Amino acid sequence: GFFTYIAGTVVHRAGGKLHSVDLSEENVEFARTWTALFGDAVTIHQDDSVGFLSQFREEIDVLYLDSLDTTEPEHAAHCLREVEAALPRLHTGSLICIDDTPWNGGAFIGKGATAVPWLVDHGWQVIYAGYQVVLKRQN
Repeated sequence: GFFTYIAGTVVHRAGGKLHSVDLSEENVEFARTWTALFGDAVTIHQDDSVGFLSQFREEIDVLYLDSLDTTEPEHAAHCLREVEAALPRLHTGSLICIDDTPWNGGAFIGKGATAVPWLVDHGWQVIYAGYQVVLKRQN
């Protein structure tokens, strides 16, 4: 997707730092090409997202999860593993955004089908729900 470029634009202007992770060499090269103009503000990593998040040592302000297409088996379980791996780096002001997670038939479906209820049970609050879900820690 093109999200890394859009987020890179915002982060570059705000003086922040963006780490983007993808397994696909093709996607990584695409992202590197489109974000090269942002210099050190954007770093693209070719890695498994869960492994990367497990080893990541910086504080995370915004965690945007968009791994594994919903046509792939275990996409919801994978998203929960990403959340669990990132949790130690999230702080009281952090936001989590999970793509491809609409509300349908009384429940969230898609990538966040397992992670969103788990997060709510662990003190997070849904602050936006559309095709993406955004959560923050409850006060």
